[in-house]
Parts: sequence; structure tokens; C-alpha cells
Amino acid sequence: MIEGVVLWPDGRGVSDARMCVEEVEHAEGSSCHGDGLKVEEDGRFSFSGLEGLRYLVRAHVSVGGSGSGQRHAEPVEVPAKGNIGEVKLVITEPNGSCAKCRSWRRKNY
Repeated sequence: MIEGVVLWPDGRGVSDARMCVEEVEHAEGSSCHGDGLKVEEDGRFSFSGLEGLRYLVRAHVSVGGSGSGQRHAEPVEVPAKGNIGEVKLVITEPNGSCAKCRSWRRKNY
């Protein structure tokens, strides 16, 4: 079980965040699967992963109404082994993605 929270920079939970979970070991590129991942009122989320696989967790939120824009958190890579702890995503970046996110490279563990 992988658990975490999506937060605004001031520490408030983001209840309307959209989450993407990408399996890292075999998926190449930035396609996301996981539209059904629910975020609770306090910004908390959880999902079951397969043991021995890494995951990339992403979050974004619509801002300004009427689809006028998005903000996102930098993606977090969840390791395949060891203490996962709590995944924390902080919505700090403008737009739905940024150059840093697009140039993200998988780490070798």
C-alpha cells in the first residue's frame, strides 16, 4: 500500500487534485494511468502497488475556473524496496507540467 498527501504550499490539503500513477519499470514515456485514484477532502490518497516495482506519482489541479489553468506538483518516484514512508506532493508549479517534469529521468536503484 502506498499512501500520501497532496498539499498547497501553505499546508492545506488539495481535495480536488487529479492524480496519475505511472509504473516506472516497464513504462517508457510520461503517459499516466490512474484516473480513478481518489483524493480525500484532506488531500490524502492511497493505492496498492505491486511489490518490486517503482511508481511515479503526479498531481495537478485546475485553478481559476472554466479550465483557465492548472498547477502541479513535481513528480515523486516511489522506490520498489525499503521504507516508502508518506509520499508528499506540493502543488507549487505553474501549468499542467513544466520543463523539469518533462525532462524527468528514471533513477536506477
